[in-house]
Amino acid sequence: MSQNYNNLEYIIIDGSSKDGTLSIIDRYRDKISNVVVGPDEGPGHALNKALNYATGEVIGFLNADDYFTHSNVISIISKKFISREIDGVFGDMEYVNSSDKITRVWKSVDYYPNAFLKGWSLPFPTFYIKKECYKKYGGIDTSYKICDDFELTFRMIHLNKIKVARINKKLVSFHNSGRSSQLHSRIQGLKEILRVFKKNNIKVNLILFLFNRYVGKVKSFKIWP
Repeated sequence: MSQNYNNLEYIIIDGSSKDGTLSIIDRYRDKISNVVVGPDEGPGHALNKALNYATGEVIGFLNADDYFTHSNVISIISKKFISREIDGVFGDMEYVNSSDKITRVWKSVDYYPNAFLKGWSLPFPTFYIKKECYKKYGGIDTSYKICDDFELTFRMIHLNKIKVARINKKLVSFHNSGRSSQLHSRIQGLKEILRVFKKNNIKVNLILFLFNRYVGKVKSFKIWP
């Protein structure tokens, strides 16, 4: 609600929560385009639900426990689309703990050809693309439980060559207690990433990939005191 961009469509997908979420949402019904309540089959399924309701030209997702770092994030994203012939954008993301203290910052890196095969990835909560991309290439593949975001960005950027541009600013504060932050989830996530490559008959240098993704990636993080 703090965003200073006016032409904003706000869609909430609630999986029949029992934690008082709806009573909070009721306070802002006049500012929300759609509130969809009902059980779902997981985060990916919920995101696909949202796509069915979205009418805007550009779509992005914000999880319930994450938030924008400042009030002009959407304005910055909008200006990037206006200033360049692109299909999508992404930016930097800060990690916060349960006390909302910043623990590290993911400094994103420009995309380059075959970057995914060398361990590159982007902070998905900062990923905004044109709706037409979802129409052409599909939404979330719900067969992936941890790395559905990797599969989606890989499909959009590597396989279908949509044009993306990096925004050199922090856009989202991400709570680091989510599903992908646990060790067992990271192991499952790696298996899913390898399945993405296998599905598309792509061979990668596994040692180089693992180094860049899990060791070299440390270089992109700023550790905060």
